[in-house]
Amino acid sequence: MAKGIASVAFGVGVALLVGGVASADPTDVPQLYLYDGNTISYQHPTGSWLDFGLMYGRFEPSAGMLMSTEFVRFGPRASITRHIYIGGEVDIGSLSTIDSSPSNNFARTASGEMEGSTEDPMSSLTGGTLASGKALIGAHMLAGPLSGAAEFAAGVRDFMTHDSIGQYKEGYFGGAYELHGRLDLWATHTLTIGALANVDLADRKDVSLGLVVGVHFIPYDGQRR
Repeated sequence: MAKGIASVAFGVGVALLVGGVASADPTDVPQLYLYDGNTISYQHPTGSWLDFGLMYGRFEPSAGMLMSTEFVRFGPRASITRHIYIGGEVDIGSLSTIDSSPSNNFARTASGEMEGSTEDPMSSLTGGTLASGKALIGAHMLAGPLSGAAEFAAGVRDFMTHDSIGQYKEGYFGGAYELHGRLDLWATHTLTIGALANVDLADRKDVSLGLVVGVHFIPYDGQRR
């Protein structure tokens, strides 16, 4: 029995070695097997990885006020089935003013007439900070060297805006709910490079696009076509 187990262990080691030097195509990943003492059965391995991304987008801190945002995103992912995975992510970045919509303010004069003026109450905003932490669930599939996925993320977001001299203007801390879509290319058997897009479900004007790199701990997350 010990000899049989040793043979299986040697076979698994060879399989992993071959997978490690394979080209970036999931069809090249050898099957892995488990030996329970009597039979040898096919093992469906699951994967885990770390994502690192750089995102650009727009953000609406208040009605009629659009700001651009740049942030880094990082977090772990872990498969729970062949195609379903869970994870978390943290966003840290900055805000800067790109657009504002003026609002009309009216005051009554001494004679009782309405005197109107147009001004932008947010015009003094020049920037801010943004941070969020979310848990997520996603589904992904492979097609040759490509991998596509859809994710739902929920958590909390915090932002603060400031004027040109750095004085605090307004802030927010509350829930964040997002949908993500991503398309990744397997550059190697453990490295992916892809595009990521996300939209906030509470405010569809909050959108972002970016580049994400994934470092995987199992070749192709254990998937085969």
